[in-house]
Amino acid sequence: MQGLADISGDFEGFWDDSDSTVMTAAGSADGCKLYLYPSTNAATKYWYGPAWLDYSIEAPVDGAVSLSGSFVANGSWGRF
Repeated sequence: MQGLADISGDFEGFWDDSDSTVMTAAGSADGCKLYLYPSTNAATKYWYGPAWLDYSIEAPVDGAVSLSGSFVANGSWGRF
């Protein structure tokens, strides 16, 4: 949409069976609030906004279960 930033990206990591945050966010009909921190050394600097989230899980026989996904903005974003 004209006037809104075209924000999208990918993420990956290892699946944590005690945390369902990504699955809940991906299943939301309204999307989710997403905060992107470029570094743990600068925890007060970040981008934020509403997003649509999608994910997949890979469970190899001989390795750790991994989670990967993507997001796209579904509204106005800001930075702090």
